[in-house]
Amino acid sequence: MFLAQATTSTDASGFFPSQGKGRVRTGAFKTLRKTIMAKLILTAAPTFKAIVLIPVPGKKPVAVEFSFKGRTKDEFKTFMETMGDRDDVDVILDIATGWELEDAFGKESVDMLLQNYIGSARVIIEKYLAELTAARLGN
Repeated sequence: MFLAQATTSTDASGFFPSQGKGRVRTGAFKTLRKTIMAKLILTAAPTFKAIVLIPVPGKKPVAVEFSFKGRTKDEFKTFMETMGDRDDVDVILDIATGWELEDAFGKESVDMLLQNYIGSARVIIEKYLAELTAARLGN
């Protein structure tokens, strides 16, 4: 009995299978390669966007896109140390720069959101912390 010789090899990086004559498979492998080869920029963006599911009593949560402020590790530490001393409106104004709602983003409208949707402060702050620390579930 003998073992059949494999007809596939790897590309120059030694990672991606190719089909004879050094050709890389198309489709999923090209997409995967582009994803892996994406470059990390050491200076993080000053803002980032994330979808927050605002709880609505008696209905399904509503997805609202927020623009959040990025922070360095030291800025994050300072933020966490002072977060407990402030009310929810001030914390949200400190972490967010805007939202995808018809109402303008500001102290009065954030207060109105928090007054009318009681669980909203918790989910906004939790989403910010999860995004900033990359603590995403399921990934």
